[in-house]
Amino acid sequence: MFVVAHAFLGLLLGLIFLEITGDRRVIPLCVAGAILSDLIDKPLALLVPTLGSGRTIGHSLLFVVVIVFIALILYGSRHTLLGVAFACSVFLHQIFDSMWQTMQIWFFPVFGPFPLMTTPDYTGYYLLLELMSPSEWLFLAAFIVIVVDMQADRSLQPLYFLVPAGVISVMGIFLIAAGWSGLGGSFFAPSYSATTSALAGLLAIIGSAFLVTLCRRGIRST
Repeated sequence: MFVVAHAFLGLLLGLIFLEITGDRRVIPLCVAGAILSDLIDKPLALLVPTLGSGRTIGHSLLFVVVIVFIALILYGSRHTLLGVAFACSVFLHQIFDSMWQTMQIWFFPVFGPFPLMTTPDYTGYYLLLELMSPSEWLFLAAFIVIVVDMQADRSLQPLYFLVPAGVISVMGIFLIAAGWSGLGGSFFAPSYSATTSALAGLLAIIGSAFLVTLCRRGIRST
């Protein structure tokens, strides 16, 4: 998936951990964890053109293991779940990127070095794909609504939640259908594979449920 979709995934995970911990710091931590793999691997692909896939060390299970180890140390010394939440967001990034389909990367270095490839105009190519995916813009809109609501003195009007909830739920249905068909590449995410389409659709459906939940909470609090 693209960066904004991953950030939205991190935001939803952060909201779950907020309910568990009551610590608002967990939300930016989860968002950061959900995009960390791309923040490492995308620049690395620019520095080493033969690693043009943009998925290398930050998308490996080895990377997750190191972060989980640090999270457990943090939990043992400070009894906080912040590190665990961060590790979960990094792992979910890999799951939603369906890394199990690229075993040479996911289980690095078990199956040898990372596969080599070269993508002409790497930055422009992937940036164009992201900008031309309506799913990214819709995930961004839902992300902004949730963040603005969290910062507001009182909950937003129901319309601000229900409109993006309805739109991304429709998007989710289309993406899941595209994944189910085995073709992928729906209008909302033309470059997504079937598996990625299905996962992005699942994320959209979950996100719409979160938006409806926030709307109901806002109504009850008024």
